Amino acid sequence: VKELKEIECSKSIDMPKELLTEKALYADDLVLWHTSKHTGFSERRLNEDRDRLSKYCETWKLKVNYTKTTYSIFTRSNKVAKKNITLTLDGNILKKEDNPTYLGVTMDRQLSFNKHVQNPKLKSKKRLNLLKRLASTSWGANKNTLRQLYIGMYAL
Repeated sequence: VKELKEIECSKSIDMPKELLTEKALYADDLVLWHTSKHTGFSERRLNEDRDRLSKYCETWKLKVNYTKTTYSIFTRSNKVAKKNITLTLDGNILKKEDNPTYLGVTMDRQLSFNKHVQNPKLKSKKRLNLLKRLASTSWGANKNTLRQLYIGMYAL
């Protein structure tokens, strides 16, 4: 079982070395995770690091965006995936996020990345449908305009 807690701080920070969980930091996006067969152990470990992180943010006058701070459970077990654990940060209860997005990658509980692959497909389909509507033979945009729109939509 992997549990993820995403924290957005107001500026880039050097992480305290005493954190017991695994961590990844990119700019102001921080992810803490702990791997265990028992969610209770991971919950305790993450809450311990939460306290350390709160003190660190308070010391350096960093603000945590609580609306973007969530946790997730990654597992193949349906029973474990349905569990809710109690993680709080400065008195705010963290919400469970089944499909969190970190650095543009959408994850699912089995880490198969199916959700991440589906997102661009849906966006692409919506864009193509828009172009179809604009390309009507009786009215609509000319070839050059449609080409410019296509390049603008897909050559990102």
